[in-house]
Amino acid sequence: MRLLTGTLVAFVAAFLLAPLSAAFVGIHDGSQWVAVGVALGMSAALGLAPWRPAWALGLAWIAAIAQMLAQLPVIAADVVVLAVLFAAGASADRRVRIAGLVSAIAGAAVAGLYLGLPPLVTDPRPPGALTVVIVVLIGALVTLVLSWTFGFLTATLRRARADREAAAEAAREAVAEQERGRIARDMHDVVAHSLAVIVAQADGARYLAGTPGDRSKETLETVSGVAREALVDVRVLLERLRHRQGELPQPGLAELGPLLDQLREAGLDVEAVADPAPEQVPAGTQLALYRIVQESLTNALRHGDRARPVRVAVRWSGTNARIEVRSALRSGAQPGEPGHGLLGIQERARLAGGTAAAGPDGDAFVVTAELPFERAEATA
Repeated sequence: MRLLTGTLVAFVAAFLLAPLSAAFVGIHDGSQWVAVGVALGMSAALGLAPWRPAWALGLAWIAAIAQMLAQLPVIAADVVVLAVLFAAGASADRRVRIAGLVSAIAGAAVAGLYLGLPPLVTDPRPPGALTVVIVVLIGALVTLVLSWTFGFLTATLRRARADREAAAEAAREAVAEQERGRIARDMHDVVAHSLAVIVAQADGARYLAGTPGDRSKETLETVSGVAREALVDVRVLLERLRHRQGELPQPGLAELGPLLDQLREAGLDVEAVADPAPEQVPAGTQLALYRIVQESLTNALRHGDRARPVRVAVRWSGTNARIEVRSALRSGAQPGEPGHGLLGIQERARLAGGTAAAGPDGDAFVVTAELPFERAEATA
């Protein structure tokens, strides 16, 4: 495609520049044919300039040398030199850019001598001829170097814009990756917690079925309620996947009470101690606190000793929240490598600007987290 475009440009340029260049020379001594040849060479250089600037630069020099050897005056085709220098300045190849700048300076010197030297030799008043040489040299230098400079600046601005777009795209991808990670953590927390409660309730219903005081109906109602809540949470997460820019409701401090009640109904003895929460706690801190407590209690329900209570403490000190969840280990149980839940707790705390740790403490397993926060401004 570029070859076809370059050929078309060269053809159009030759069609326009060849007759104009011949007209600049006239029809004596056959010089017009040399001018036509120079115009064809310059036209070919113009076609090559956008995609082969080094070749275009060399071809333009060959045409210019032929023009000077034939002692032709300035012709219409010479304007192509400006476009070739522009393309050399815009090249991504550093060597081509340097060659273009050197060509601009050397070309200005050659043009100044070529156009100004004859008057300097023939003019009986050298001061006047020297002025012509200096004026021609400065004019050629400014014109040629400016053409190269415009190309260089254009390419620099283009590369800077591409870099900004690439950086913005990388930033968007990083945000999207972070959002996907957060959704994955939420999905893990929701599914693991809900399934743990459902399994515990189903086991209880199975053991109590047919016994005096059978509470299978109440247990199944709890299972149904937990499953419905899990389904709503999963739908919310899927909605966030479809509309990542929207802010959808997330659990916070107000949902901690229902969470504890739900786990108590599943057979977990939860003792909670919580300081009064300060006003205007940011939603991100509330979500992190809720998920850390949820995951800790889910682990206690699945792996802990249900015969002993789980103690949950939430303390507020200035602009810091401290969470501690202490659950009894089963007899002879030894904690293994941290799973996705414990790693998710640590990651949530880190993203909220805090820290989290989990590990055995005697016959108990303790999860602690420190979450700093800045008070959110009240909104209408």
